[in-house]
Formats: sequence, structure tokens, C-alpha cells
Amino acid sequence: MGLVIDDFEAARHVGRHAPVGEMLGSAIAVLAGALLIWWLYPAGKIRRRALRPLPAAALPDLAAALRELCELAGIDRHPTFLWNPLELAPAAVAFGRLRRRYVGLSGGLVVQFGRDRPAFRAIVLHELAHLRNGDVAITYFAVAIWWSFVALALVPFLLLYVLRGIFQAVPFGLSPLAWVGTWSWRLAALSLLVYLTRSSFLRTREVYADIRASAWDGPAGALPRVLDRLPRPGLPAWLRPLAAHPDPSRRQRWLDHPDALFGLGFWEAFGTGAAVGVANTDIATMVIAWNPRAALTIPGIAASGLVVSLMGAGTVGLGLWRAALAAAARASAVRGTTAVGLGLGAGLVLGPALSLTTQALDLADKGRVAGLRPALPDVVLDVLVVCAVVLLVRWTAGTATAWLRPRPAGSPPRTACLVGVALTGCFLGGIVALSLAAGLLIGFDGAVGLVPLVVVTSPLAAVALTSLWAFPLAAEARGMRRELAIGLVAGLLFWPLYIGAFALLPHVVRGTGPVFSAVAAATAAVAAATSRPPSAPRGLLAALVSGCVTLPVWLALSQPASLPVAVLTASTWISLATLIACPFALLGAAAGRRRT
Repeated sequence: MGLVIDDFEAARHVGRHAPVGEMLGSAIAVLAGALLIWWLYPAGKIRRRALRPLPAAALPDLAAALRELCELAGIDRHPTFLWNPLELAPAAVAFGRLRRRYVGLSGGLVVQFGRDRPAFRAIVLHELAHLRNGDVAITYFAVAIWWSFVALALVPFLLLYVLRGIFQAVPFGLSPLAWVGTWSWRLAALSLLVYLTRSSFLRTREVYADIRASAWDGPAGALPRVLDRLPRPGLPAWLRPLAAHPDPSRRQRWLDHPDALFGLGFWEAFGTGAAVGVANTDIATMVIAWNPRAALTIPGIAASGLVVSLMGAGTVGLGLWRAALAAAARASAVRGTTAVGLGLGAGLVLGPALSLTTQALDLADKGRVAGLRPALPDVVLDVLVVCAVVLLVRWTAGTATAWLRPRPAGSPPRTACLVGVALTGCFLGGIVALSLAAGLLIGFDGAVGLVPLVVVTSPLAAVALTSLWAFPLAAEARGMRRELAIGLVAGLLFWPLYIGAFALLPHVVRGTGPVFSAVAAATAAVAAATSRPPSAPRGLLAALVSGCVTLPVWLALSQPASLPVAVLTASTWISLATLIACPFALLGAAAGRRRT
């Protein structure tokens, strides 16, 4: 999924041909333009729709009904109600920014207030639900981002590169047509990704407003009747993801079965992964091109990959916890986690190919984007990334289920949810950072073997591996004396077993590794199988205890030269204990469940 570099110095020189400056300037311009559009949008909407203040004195019953609906919606700061008496269709729209919020009513809706009060109530409550959900300012900022992207990034970029291909010498000796072809498909794919994200957000907000409005209006409300009257879109099914409003029949179905909204699908996860992949690759290219010290390249890329992935993992992590909450309410398992993992992994793998900054490396033949021109090591790396992401998604769903299972009818444990989402982000960032580092090292013979060595010996890796089982285990309120006792006994028996094995088989047992592996495996399997109920995390707890008991003696015998060496040794010891014990803990838990 990452960059494969064959020559760092050449790649740094070539990377400066990438449009980094243009992209940074465009990003700043797009953000500034979006803020300006967002700020001016309410005034433009009022003028465009010919809205004017609602005459409360002339329509006292209507004004009183609107105040009553605001109180029902729990909106303390009432919006400003406007209307256009010449607009005949019954409609309303909520818009505004921050504390200046408006609800525009059509003349037809005001007429409906006297003729069909329940329908009027349902329509206004839907718009007030947008305000209560807090999606109005975000919605119009998303719209402003799209139009600013088109006006200040997409069109200037097209003109700049088309004119460069016509009137200037094209880099890398390409023809003008080939030069345009190297980036045009990437630009089209990025634009489509931005537009699909914007449209998905606009559709989702309508459904959530429907659900909140229906809760206020009650089961006898008129919202289903209002939705049934809405015109059906004439778009074919494959173009519906581009629509800003969901199909009314789907809105009605979600209104009847809202639990379908508590989850993620393949395409949402794919979009998230693609966005993370593009951002990571752009940052990696900039680090390679402008980093003055080659020794800092891989750590810099790994750190940036971790930070970007932390931000992107919030979408998937929160979605999985929401899905687990809905599954706990209906006493069932979380469905579709494998599809979500495949979507997120595929996005991470294919996203870097969309980056505009990587075309220079590809054209100069000093590197490649794994996935665009894959070699066998790239394919293996991509498969490992997808498999790791699928396991991470399933772990997140299982952990959320463990925390939410004891209290499906109550409020979810918010602290556990925040910690779980943060851990998902850290683990996803670790996967991305390791894959980026491995991709860079593929170009150097034998260097890629450093990656698993770093994983085993890093203190952060020891903490991460321990968190994988300790966090879901913390959801269980029952005592763990049995597992602690098993781990303590196994740790105390390790050194007598090692001395005896070395005395009997000195040519076979030359180090502590074989005995340590056997003790960790046996401890995990026994503890996992005998716990009530059988549990792999409990087996890993026992293996960790046994490793911690044996660690001081090992440090005393090895006599590390310094504190960093001692920390490195301890991290390696704990990481190996977890890695060795994990499959045996799973097998022990499976055997224990079959026995009971």
C-alpha cells in the first residue's frame, strides 16, 4: 500500500517534481474559500429564495405553534423564522451558521398550517431536528468545501497542467497527451471521492432528522404520510450515491427499522481507507522530497502515518461501537465486520495510487506505488495489510460487544468507548506505519526483515500487544484469581524446568527460548481452558504473569549494559510471551468451550 523506493537520494530529487507546492497552496485556498462561502451562504440563500421575516403579529396562531414546536424539540435559542409567501409548494429549510440559524417556510406550508396541521407539524419538526442534531453548520460547510474545491483547486489545476503540457517542456520527456494522462485519472478519482463523501453526508443527515422528528411527533404523527408524498427520484440505482437526498422509500424503511443505521458498510469503510491512504502517501512523498537527513525518513513517515490514521480511524471505530450497541439491544452479534475490514483494507491499499504527488516517482522509475505497478513483495505486503485490518475490525467489534453486553438497556460506558476508539486508531496507525516502513525497505535487499525485529523489540509494541487482550478483559467484572495463580505458579516453575532441561539435554537446550516458549504456551492454554467461561484473554493474562515473574531473574543473569538495553530486553520478553501464547490461548479457549 505504500511507496517502494529504490534510491532515496534519487527519489528525493525526483519527488521535488511532484506538485507539492501547488497542492499545499490549493489546500489553503480551498479552506479559505470554503470559510468565505460558508459565512456568506445564509445571506445568499435568503436573497435567492426571496425570504422575509415571518409576520408574527399578523399570524399569531402560527407564531405560537412554532414556539411550541421549538420547545418540544428542546431548542433553547429559537431560530429566526422566515417565509416566502409566493412559494406555493409546502416546504421548509433550516440553514445558517453557528448562532445565526434560520428556518425558511414556504407560503404553501403556511397554508397547510390551517388545512393539515399534522403534516405541517411533521415538516417543521424535521427541520428543527436538523438544528437539534447540530448538522446545519456542518452541512453547509461541506457544501462550501465542495464548491471551493471545484472553483479554487479543480479548475485551476486542470488549466495549469493542460497549459503546461501545451506551452512548456513536459517533465520526464513525455508527450503532452501522456503527461495529461498521468494525472487526469487520479484527479477524476479524487474529485469523485470528495463528491461521494459530500453526498453521503447530505443523505445521512436527512435520515437522522427523520428519526428524531418521528420520536417527537409520536407513532401517530404524519411524517410517514409526508414521506409517501415526496417525489421519487428518476436516477438509476448506480447513480443514486451521487444524489443529495435519499430515496423516500428508503427513508420510510429506515424510519421503521432505524437499527439499520447503526453500522458501517463496505463502501463507507473503503472511502475512509482511501482518504487515509492518499493523505499518508502525500505526506510520505513530501518527507522524502524535503527531508534533509535520510536517517529520519522512515521515522518521519511512520509518525505521520500514525497521526493521520488516528484521525481516520474515528469513523470506523465509532461506527463499530454504534453497531455493537444496536446488536446488544437486539441481543444479536455484530454483522458485516468482515466486509467493513475488507473495505477499509482495500481503501488503504488502493488509496495511495490516487495520490497526485506519487506520479513523479512512478514516471522516473525510481520507485513505485504498491498497487499501481505491483511486484510480488508489494502484493504480499498488501495482503498482509488487508488481513491485519480485517482482524482489527473484528477485534474492535468483539471488544465493543464485551463492554456493552452486560448493559444493553442502559447507557453505554462512554469512557470505554472513547478508549476503544483510541486504541483502534493507534492499532490502525501502527499497521499503516509498519506497512509504509516495509514498503520503503522493500527496495533494499534484506532491509525489510528489520520490520518484524522492530515489532518484537519495541516497548510500544509490548504495550500494544498487551492492550489487545487487556482492554476486552477489563470488561469482565469477575475475579481473575485463578489465572493469576496459574501464571504465578508457571513463572516460579520456569527456572527449575529450564535448569533440569539444560542438565538433561545440554546439546538441545542451549538457551532459555525453547523452555520459555513451552511454559508460555502451556500456561496460556491451561488458563484459557479452565477459566469460567473459557476465555483467551484470561489465558494471555496468565502468560503475561508468568513472563513477568521470570523476567527479573533473566535480567539479573543477563546483566544489561544500560537502562535502555534493559527496557529493550523486557519489551522483547513480554512481546514474545504474548505472541507465543496467543494461538495456544485461542486453542485452549476453544477446547474449554467444547468441553463445557
